[in-house]
Formats: sequence, structure tokens, C-alpha cells
Amino acid sequence: MGTQRYLAPSVPETYGGPEADFGYSVVIDEELERVGSGMVGISLHNDVVVLYLLAYGSEEQKKR
Repeated sequence: MGTQRYLAPSVPETYGGPEADFGYSVVIDEELERVGSGMVGISLHNDVVVLYLLAYGSEEQKKR
């Protein structure tokens, strides 16, 4: 997921992410559900956890 840039799409380019908008995450979630991947946890990671890291993480955590 990470090498295809489907993991943490909202991460800014500064930290190595694609800096995509929320619509990108929605498409990823919908397509994963359409094919029955069973990867429902990806949306929690992409749309909740990553945003907390960006908002409250240290600079070192963001770079990692």
C-alpha cells in the first residue's frame, strides 16, 4: 500500500507523502471495499491516526 501511495495519502510532500485531499482517501476506501479486500482498517489509519501524527507529532516523528 505504501509503495503505491495508498497509505497515508494526506501526508505532505515535505515528509514523503503525496499530499492528496480527502477525496483520494474516499476512493481508496471505496475501491478496497468494492473488491472485498477486508482492509477496513486502512481508513482508520489514513483518515484518523495520520492526521493526529501530523497535528501533534514531533518533527522527528513526522519525518519518520
